[in-house]
Amino acid sequence: MSEAAASEAGDPLDMTGAQRVQEGRDSKSERGVFRRDGLYFKREIRIAPFLAAAASRFFPPAREEFKSILLLRRCGIPVVEPVGFGSDGRASILITREEKGTVTVREQLRRFEEAGEVPSDEFLTGWCEVAGALFRNRIYFPDFHNGNVLCRGSSGGFVIVDPQGVRRSFVDHENRRMKMLRRQYGEFFGAVPGRTVRKMLAVIAPEEDTERLYRRLMLHSAAYIREHSLRKRRRLEKFRAGACTLRSGGIEYRLGSAGKALTPEGTEAVDLPADRAQALWERDYLLTLFQLPRLRIVARDMRRGTLYREAAAPGEPSETLRRDLLERVELAGFDPREFGCRFDLRGREVLLDNGPLA
Repeated sequence: MSEAAASEAGDPLDMTGAQRVQEGRDSKSERGVFRRDGLYFKREIRIAPFLAAAASRFFPPAREEFKSILLLRRCGIPVVEPVGFGSDGRASILITREEKGTVTVREQLRRFEEAGEVPSDEFLTGWCEVAGALFRNRIYFPDFHNGNVLCRGSSGGFVIVDPQGVRRSFVDHENRRMKMLRRQYGEFFGAVPGRTVRKMLAVIAPEEDTERLYRRLMLHSAAYIREHSLRKRRRLEKFRAGACTLRSGGIEYRLGSAGKALTPEGTEAVDLPADRAQALWERDYLLTLFQLPRLRIVARDMRRGTLYREAAAPGEPSETLRRDLLERVELAGFDPREFGCRFDLRGREVLLDNGPLA
């Protein structure tokens, strides 16, 4: 079946004239994704030691991913259309139909941010229905992140891609589900207010106590953050070395999610002693790693202790919203007394970092 399906695209290993979409290499394999004639070709060549490479002859990655796609389709979960797969020793290739007019959810979230918008209820509900379908069917998707979910713009229309390793989960399902949600908490839930996260969890798991699930997710995420604190400190050292900033004319700019410099437009200048400004500048990056919503410090004047922070909107969040924000701060290991709560210009409740207590 797979060989016949693959043959409709000609020789699947011949990528002459194909557009290279992605490539990568690690200690185990070389990978490449190509696009041609409305099809995607995902090729993987094992370069691991003999035993690992030999295992790929009996369990070709392309065949295993093809089976994962079929599993998702049987469960009624939207996934890319499979065309076929093939393998030859260490090399295997998976062929899927192109989903025209789509971008990754990660890219769409970046567009929302750049446009100063928040995701619509329609968009969030559509995404939650996909996540909920995975959990209802006890599907474990180890690489469940928003680079592996496509959408048709701001209106939604979601499709899963690259479902490598997807399988039914019969053992330790709750812990695996938390792992999947925790990853979304890091790159998705951190971009929306706490009350919105609760609404999303109510759609994902309507049969469960939303508040209990929300707190369990926060605790699981906090434990993961603590476990990987060493790696985060290393990333902070890179930030101190200027790897995540751009300097021009005496001003140092933070780089955003797309690698573009964040500009001081829509910000307010804050003049502080040099040592305090330095501490706040570094901690703002650390808050990014912990996915805490806040009025970001987007630039600083290196000649003076001037920081440029996103401006706040009038008013303050209610006591309930304030308590929710400060709870996230405490779970991340910071002192809640060092933070205030405000609204940003998009109307979201966010933190105001007042700096370490004297």
